[in-house]
Amino acid sequence: ADISAITEPYANALARRKIVSMSAPYVSDEWFQERRPYGWSLPPSCTLVSKAATEYANKKLFGRDARWAGGDLQGKPRKVAVISPDNPEYQRCADSGIAEVKAAGNDVLRLTYTLDIGSLSNQAASLVARLKAEGITSVGCACDPLLPIFLTGKSQEQGYSPEWLVMGTALTDSDFAGQLYDQNQWKRAFGASGLGDQLPLTANAGYKAYKSLASDEPAI
Repeated sequence: ADISAITEPYANALARRKIVSMSAPYVSDEWFQERRPYGWSLPPSCTLVSKAATEYANKKLFGRDARWAGGDLQGKPRKVAVISPDNPEYQRCADSGIAEVKAAGNDVLRLTYTLDIGSLSNQAASLVARLKAEGITSVGCACDPLLPIFLTGKSQEQGYSPEWLVMGTALTDSDFAGQLYDQNQWKRAFGASGLGDQLPLTANAGYKAYKSLASDEPAI
């Protein structure tokens, strides 16, 4: 989906009424600049996430062997691919990341997919086939938390054992999402994350606020 087509009418209305709006998750710096000061977000911008992942890759990944890959990919010189949603807003962030990769003298295969849950399985099968054909050793998924379920499953089916590069997008770096992915595949996952320590629900501020006023347990 084109996020701008959905959010533009609301942004215009909010600007007229001086209302602060919480955006869709992981939109770009440009999105916020175009709507300042009325657009805000709980997650960081995808531009910031892209820059952090790119800096990590340029410093730690490119020019080294794929030591965490499996099968016949293990120990080969890294060939990196990045998968991101094909809508224009997220592609803005992919553009900025790829530009920094190339500015550092590195290269990456860029692949896209459509945010359509009904077709994710078929898209994942096609993506894995392409990754195998290109000899990609290391896959970065700048994606939603559901696509890796299908990507890792199809990789296991097709005997493909790359490194999985965690990029810190949309909870793909969280423990509970990681438990949904094929564990034979995800044991080779590593990378950068903006998350802090993940605490039990009973240790968060909301729970403590509830317990300060009530003696029973909240519905968690």
